[in-house]
Formats: sequence, C-alpha cells, structure tokens
Amino acid sequence: MSGFEQRVLRERETYDQGLDRRLFRPFAHAAHHYRLRRRKLVEELLEGKSRLRALEIGGTLGWQFFFERQLAQGAQVVCSNISLRELDKGLAAAGRSSNPPDFVICDAHRLPFPDASFDVVFGVAVLHHLSLHDALAEIERVLVPGGLMFFAEPLELNPVARVIRHLTPQARTEDEKPFGRGELALIGERFACSFHYEQLFSVPASLLSGLLYASPDNPVMRFAFRLDEGLKRLVPALGPYYRYVFIVGRRRPEHTVRGRPSPA
Repeated sequence: MSGFEQRVLRERETYDQGLDRRLFRPFAHAAHHYRLRRRKLVEELLEGKSRLRALEIGGTLGWQFFFERQLAQGAQVVCSNISLRELDKGLAAAGRSSNPPDFVICDAHRLPFPDASFDVVFGVAVLHHLSLHDALAEIERVLVPGGLMFFAEPLELNPVARVIRHLTPQARTEDEKPFGRGELALIGERFACSFHYEQLFSVPASLLSGLLYASPDNPVMRFAFRLDEGLKRLVPALGPYYRYVFIVGRRRPEHTVRGRPSPA
C-alpha cells in the first residue's frame, strides 16, 4: 500500500471511530456572524440560478446550510464523504428536507463523477485534510468551465487556534494541516479566487459571550465581528492570522483539465 493510500485509510478509520470535539464548544459563538455572511455571499453569487448541480465534499450538514433554498428551486446536490459515520449526519438531516440530496461514499482524490458534472463544489473544513494538489485537480475536473467552489478552511497562524490545536490532539486526524500562505497561493494559482478571512478577536470574545449569553447574536459578538472586519480593512496583511478563511473560487474557462491526478 502506497503512502498516499495509507493516508486515505487513516482518515477514513479516524472519522469512522469518531473525534472528540467537545473542547471546541466554547468557541461556537465566534462563527455565527461569519456563517451568516457566507450564506449571503453564496446566495448573491447563485441568485437567479435554478436547477444547479452541486457537490459537497466531506458532506455532513454543509448542504443544509448553503443549498437548502436552492434545493427548493430544483437544485441537485450530491454529498460525498469518505466516512459512513460522518455521512450519516447528513442522512439524518436529509429526512427533514422536502428535496434531500444524494449521498455517496468516496475518496475526494478520486471523485466518481464525469468531467464537468457540477456547477458548484463546496465543503467545510475538508480541504486541509486532503492532498491539496490532487483534491484541487479533481475539483477542477468535475466543475463546468466557469463553475464555482466554496470552501471554509482553518488557518495555521491564528495564535488562539494554535494553542487549541496543541491542547486537543484527540480532536483531529494525523494528516490534517491548517492552511498557510503556501496553500492559499496554490489554490489561487488554479482558480480565480477571493479569500474572506474570518474570526480574530471573535475567537476570545466567544469565551465571554458563551458565559453571558445563550444566543451568539448578542452585543459581545456583534462588537467583535465589527472589530474584526474593520481591522481587516485597515491592515489587510493580518488576514492569514485570522482563524478561518472562506474561499470563493471559479474555474477559469480557459484552463484545460489534464485528467485525473496520479498520486504516488
């Protein structure tokens, strides 16, 4: 078995066994306003488009957040995951949907779909688990020319996130690697991209917010969100030090896809 195949197997087995992510709960409020902004951005880019074909990689509940409204307009969504345990979360939520997605177990490095199968490919916290070069090649292959991708990924330079990662080895897989500037540059080389950085002061503010409020929509988190957004406009170079990045990419129509990657 090659090193690449061993990595894929490790990811599957770790997720099938389950990860302990309880220590992330105090930081749940930090994502609230940014999740709303992601949804608004996606809806603006997809406005007026019906019967879309969309693929979620690492599918659990992302389809519900990004595409529930599009499903009502006849969108066709496929959710893929390497782990049956993870995919079961999406299957449970699908029971409450009037137009549920399809669910497929597969390896994101070897997507079982023809070229140019989807208008949109998306995922949440999944690309940093993969061999990025190979995963990007497959995403580009299955996207139509001009097709969109949306991915939210953790960043390696955020100081609070680095401490959390150090304290919670049981909450992650052996091969995952949060993104740094190199990974973002690689994505930007392959796709026409915009990078929307998320959560700086929102991360420590989430600890206080959780103690004071049940809802993440509260004065503490609204102030932290405005502070993060204002600081990012004043000092754009701080972007990679935020906790997360929301990547909006488009397959360049002029790019020629050169078949499937062949990992060693």
